[in-house]
Amino acid sequence: MSAYRGYFIIVCVVGMTIWLYLFLGLTHQDTSPVLGNEEIQQMSSVISSLEVRVQQDTEELRQLKSTIQEIVNAKLPPRDRDSQLPPRHSPWPEPMPVLVFACNRPAAVSGIIRKLITLRPSKDLFPIIVSQDCDNVPVQRSIAEFRNQVVYLKHKSAQQDNVHVPPAHKKYVTYYYIARHYKLALNHVFGVLDYNTVILLEDDLDISDDFFEYFSATRYLLDKDPQLWCVSAWNDNGKSGLIDESANSLLYRSDFFPGLGWMMTSKVWAEIGPRWPAGFWDDWMREPETRQGRQCIRPEISRTKMTAFGKKGASKGQFYEKHVAKVILNTVPVSFTSTNLDYLLNPKYDREFDRMVYENSPLASINDAVASISTGTHDSKSVRVEYNGNIDFIVKADKLHIMHDFKARKYIAFWLFGRITTNNH
Repeated sequence: MSAYRGYFIIVCVVGMTIWLYLFLGLTHQDTSPVLGNEEIQQMSSVISSLEVRVQQDTEELRQLKSTIQEIVNAKLPPRDRDSQLPPRHSPWPEPMPVLVFACNRPAAVSGIIRKLITLRPSKDLFPIIVSQDCDNVPVQRSIAEFRNQVVYLKHKSAQQDNVHVPPAHKKYVTYYYIARHYKLALNHVFGVLDYNTVILLEDDLDISDDFFEYFSATRYLLDKDPQLWCVSAWNDNGKSGLIDESANSLLYRSDFFPGLGWMMTSKVWAEIGPRWPAGFWDDWMREPETRQGRQCIRPEISRTKMTAFGKKGASKGQFYEKHVAKVILNTVPVSFTSTNLDYLLNPKYDREFDRMVYENSPLASINDAVASISTGTHDSKSVRVEYNGNIDFIVKADKLHIMHDFKARKYIAFWLFGRITTNNH
């Protein structure tokens, strides 16, 4: 405020000086000059001094504005602070094919293909590849309806190929067929079609309206951070009441491989493809030996959702009613490509994450945390619940109504009003 007042006074003084000079000069044009050379030099010196003062006050004003902005930014959470910066990354410019896995569910494959075609912003940037390993004719007919808009891959069936399944795993034969199917399809996408990115979808999934926007915006992260090896559209604990349903743009890093709609690069496949397991590929992806300390990006609110077709899939509906079916799909589209997502890169992310968990989230017992949630006696602050071993995790996960997958989990951190914020780090 002092800078504005000083600036006003200076302007008034300069204006008055000029007015007096003009008035006296004009009214005595026929007489000798009122001011001598010495007086004129003195006035010029005063004007020069005033001009310097104006420049100084202008600089002071600029510094004050800068200081105020720094104070405002310091009060913002890190993600909000970063999101105010100008966008640094455009949508991914190269093709990102969507690979859909199909077998024997014609209605399911028709539904997901139709949804993909409707939502994709570009046929060239997002080609759709449908891969089938079963000899199911109705599925072939369903795919043929879209013959001009998709690429169709048909593999020899697992039965015809005499896929080996260990005798003790005969009841898990479908998991061996699926792992084989994935390897065949991914080898074709990367090795034959020569793409460097792929988005993988099962035919029993639905997608959000910003599905393509999400993957297009996050693709650069996989190249920029070698500790990131996938981007997933799925949050294992993305049920209503366990997430912040207003945080449509919020993303996390996760040690736990989510799957169910995810993206990886040809570089990752070149590494893991030769070691691809005969069965249970998703569990294998979560093993420490496979993951090697790497992480995935996942959203607070899922961009995929399991449809009713998933109840009759390979897992025979395991976890479907209790967990998977309750995961909600995002309904508020987010322009991720207009957002600065560099906050997800390390070491910045880990510093902010540790600060949130260990400095801003006091340790609480599971009973105290659950009691606060159920009674509503909270103050909207986060707390930290820790566990020791797999059994302890299962007990506490049950009380919080979250998934029992304990691989790669070290602690549970959640909002006191029941919102899981980081359950996978």
